Amino acid sequence: MLALMTALAVAAAPVHGSTSDEAPGSYVEDHLSTLGLELPDVPPPGSKDVSTTLLAFFERVGQEPSAQALEAIQALATLPEHQSDAIAAVAAAQIGTDAAMQALLLDAATTGATPEPAAYLPALAARAHLVEAALDLASAFPEPLAVAAGGFDPADPVQVDLGCSNNVYTQDYALVIDVCGDDTYRNNAGGTFQIDGTLSNCAYTLDLGVSHVAVVASAALIDLDGNDVYDATDPADIEANSCGVNGGGVFGSGFLFDAAGADTYRAGNVGVNGGGHFGIGLLLDQAGGDSYTAADQGANGGAYVTGHGALIDLDGDDTYDAGTATRGVNGGGYMAGVGLVVDIGTLETFVDNEVFTCHATEVCTQSPDPLDPFAFDAQGTRINA
Repeated sequence: MLALMTALAVAAAPVHGSTSDEAPGSYVEDHLSTLGLELPDVPPPGSKDVSTTLLAFFERVGQEPSAQALEAIQALATLPEHQSDAIAAVAAAQIGTDAAMQALLLDAATTGATPEPAAYLPALAARAHLVEAALDLASAFPEPLAVAAGGFDPADPVQVDLGCSNNVYTQDYALVIDVCGDDTYRNNAGGTFQIDGTLSNCAYTLDLGVSHVAVVASAALIDLDGNDVYDATDPADIEANSCGVNGGGVFGSGFLFDAAGADTYRAGNVGVNGGGHFGIGLLLDQAGGDSYTAADQGANGGAYVTGHGALIDLDGDDTYDAGTATRGVNGGGYMAGVGLVVDIGTLETFVDNEVFTCHATEVCTQSPDPLDPFAFDAQGTRINA
């Protein structure tokens, strides 16, 4: 199971606010031990103030901060230290994740070789710090601020809303932190799509030429409260490609953390809702009854074509609907993809045509179709507890 299972191996205590007695990493570590695999020792990012870190983030994504961004960064620096430090930690961890993922993509582009599963481990080790920083951020902001700080320009690659507005996001962003509100995400929502230099355009080619490697190889979204809708689909065609959205990773690393609320996740094809396709995706939903709807090809924690996907839902009655799909959905893998769904709750419903064999340990493992020549080396796991 490898890469995405390592992504959550970061916590030694139960997740803040979850009804689960298990830490997310405990499910991951059991799988890793059976494979004899370990994350490399990647130290956490250095501790710097929020102003320095956010300016470094702008430099990392290759964009000058707007005048409004500079004012927003100054406002964030006036927050109580534990809150400004929590924001800085998220941005620093995202810089580290981007650097590790970009190194992997550049190597693949230079050599023309598809990355082996172990090649993703440094990026996953870096992203483990991002997961930990996201959980710490949730603890630092148990309530929204009465006066919101962090009003960035919509054209900036970073968005921070510490109040309780009901936002509608339609542009793609490298980093979003939203503390409260019933928000609607009609954008990449913490997902990556790298081939043509944008985050969610799907007119892609499998060519790994150097000219196709973008500056930003990772994206992250952290939403701490509210009944949110993550929907980048074409209303007329759910099966239209919406590559990499909602914490998916398509030629990159995606991360979406939603801490609370009854949320709706809708996406089309190719590495969505924590899915992966030639990349690594992670969707972590901490609480609430949620619905996950997607089409095919590495969706809902599934993985398609050497990708790695993970969808971890820690509480609530949830539905995972991929119709009649069979190509790496709902924790399934396809064409050497590695998928994972962990669902902690009283009731979960899976709709798809994947075949899983469940065991007394509440762990279900995928049984790829022996008649499908493209189902080789696929590994899928569902953990229901």
